[in-house]
Amino acid sequence: MSAHTLTGKALVNGLARFTDQVFTLGELQARVSSGRQLRVKFGVDVTAPDLHVGHAVNLRVLRMFQEAGHKVIFLVGSFTTQIGDPTGKNAARPEISMDEIRRNAELFIKQAKMVLIDDPNLLEVRINSEWFDRMSAAELLRLMKLVTVAKLESRDMFRARVSRGEDIHAHELAYPLLQAWDSVVLEADVALCGSDQIFNETLGREFQRRHGQEPQIVLTTKIVKGLDGQNKQSKSLGNFVGLNDTARDKFGKVMTLPDELIIDWMLVHSDLPLDVVAEAERTLRDRPMHWKKVLAHAIVEMFHGTVVADAEQAWFEQTFQARQVPEDLPVIVVPGSPVNLFQVVREANDLSINQVRELFRGGAIRLNDQQITDSETPVDVKSGDILRTGRRKMYRIQLA
Repeated sequence: MSAHTLTGKALVNGLARFTDQVFTLGELQARVSSGRQLRVKFGVDVTAPDLHVGHAVNLRVLRMFQEAGHKVIFLVGSFTTQIGDPTGKNAARPEISMDEIRRNAELFIKQAKMVLIDDPNLLEVRINSEWFDRMSAAELLRLMKLVTVAKLESRDMFRARVSRGEDIHAHELAYPLLQAWDSVVLEADVALCGSDQIFNETLGREFQRRHGQEPQIVLTTKIVKGLDGQNKQSKSLGNFVGLNDTARDKFGKVMTLPDELIIDWMLVHSDLPLDVVAEAERTLRDRPMHWKKVLAHAIVEMFHGTVVADAEQAWFEQTFQARQVPEDLPVIVVPGSPVNLFQVVREANDLSINQVRELFRGGAIRLNDQQITDSETPVDVKSGDILRTGRRKMYRIQLA
């Protein structure tokens, strides 16, 4: 879809599919109907640069604003990343260097542009070091005067840590103030954030009012469980579909999704028409494999196009349903026979030692049709042998 193809009303209706909370809907409807270009802030800390389809929900919402002619302000929290927003998992996020932040930011933005319209009239990339590196101690103290400690400590994350007897450092209390100040500097009309950032962004509304600006509308997006059916998508848990994954990996990963999550993923992670989703909900029990393939095709198509999605569906059906060995398998060259399969599997899949051991223990390693559970004993191989390292990973072995 090209820019300026969504009207204000269509934008609000379209956002309803992906958004969870809106502060406030009335303000959003009035603002998008005003006829002026809105500034939509999306702030990211770039400690982990790898994005997945869960992140892409936010990017697709931002894309909808662009398609209605509004400008996305993609804010890299270069300054605040060094502080680290406190989470429920760790008291304070470890600091990383500015060089690493810059590298991560480049990777982050490159992936984001897989979804966003890369047009300077519709996309502006900023880093908050621009203003915070210049902020004096006196200016910071004036900023701190705008909010009480009691207000900051009312944030649910802080309350939870206090109840567990965990320390809260003074610099962590400053983080919400800095994020709120970003909105003042950028004159944001809309702020898109995760549900854990609502406190910070609503504080931004207060700061904007005090500085004579219209308060930003705060939007949060829906979150659905990852491939494990238990937790939200996370690289550390391995339950995600990455934007940098190949089309084949995207398709294959979606095919491992638990059946009970197919409808949620259709609604949040695809652009499938709602009448198709409704039909899937009615017939899911009888045709789970069909609808999972429809979902996988839709997700691959979103990032790689229809031709690639068609090809990956055909490859999947040939390989895993017809159980044929594809001709285009990646080739692993080994120096000779016998070979240490443990090392071959590790290098081919870029896995840790523990992850490879788990594959062997779980019976995921097969040479041709023979299951290999012994990870230490060298194995005889020949050119043309098929090595499987899981349900979706296959390689053709070639002797050097």
